[in-house]
Amino acid sequence: MCEIDGEGGVDGDSYPDYLENPAAILDLVWIENFHSGLSLKAKIGNILQETTEWTQGGRVTKSFEDPMTFSVGISYKM
Repeated sequence: MCEIDGEGGVDGDSYPDYLENPAAILDLVWIENFHSGLSLKAKIGNILQETTEWTQGGRVTKSFEDPMTFSVGISYKM
């Protein structure tokens, strides 16, 4: 967990710490270079699709999950 705010916050109030539990991110990238000057690149992003959560006092106050992404690209060098 990563602490966002210190004990009692900036003004010393009595609210519990606000914590972020970040998602692990795993991407896969494949690049193939051909002798003709062509290159092919393929990527799968966020394979694990884990959830990022923010908690305060043991309760989840906010959460989100980024989707898995796919991309393919072709380039040519003269």
